[in-house]
Formats: sequence, structure tokens, C-alpha cells
Amino acid sequence: MTSDTPVYRERVEPGAMLMRVAESHVRFGHFEHFLLSP
Repeated sequence: MTSDTPVYRERVEPGAMLMRVAESHVRFGHFEHFLLSP
């Protein structure tokens, strides 16, 4: 899904939205949490 709102990074690009419909997902922050936990 895109929008008409410009996003300024290395160059101007159209804005976008990412939607997830899965019941669960794994992201890198989960691994960092367990690595740094005592």
C-alpha cells in the first residue's frame, strides 16, 4: 500500500505501509532480548 506523502531518505520516495496478517512473526529484537537476558 502506498501513499501520496513523500518520504525523504537518500532520495524522495513515495510513502508505503507494510501490514502483516500472520498470527505471529519473529523479528531481530527477539533474539537481542534473549542474548542480553541474564
